Amino acid sequence: MDDFLAHGLKGRGPGTITHARSMAENQIKPKIGNYRLKDLRAEHVDLWLDELASTLATKTIVQVHSLLTRDPYGRETRTRRPQRLGSL
Repeated sequence: MDDFLAHGLKGRGPGTITHARSMAENQIKPKIGNYRLKDLRAEHVDLWLDELASTLATKTIVQVHSLLTRDPYGRETRTRRPQRLGSL
C-alpha cells in the first residue's frame, strides 16, 4: 500500500492523492494492513468490507476497495455499473 501511495498516484491531482492517503490510513491499514499480500484472502476482504458497510456510504466503500486494485476511484471500470456491496 505504501509503495502504491508513493508511486501509483502520479499524475493525479493533489485532492485525489490526499483523499487516497486518508482512506488508506483510516480504512485499509488498521484492518488489513498487517496482512502479507500472499496471506490476504477473499474472506478477509469480505469481512472487512462488511464492517465498513456499517459506517460508510457505498460510494466511499467502492473508492476504498478500488485502492486495493490500484485503480483509484474506479477509473478503469467506470463504464460498468458498480456491483452491489455484497458482491464486490
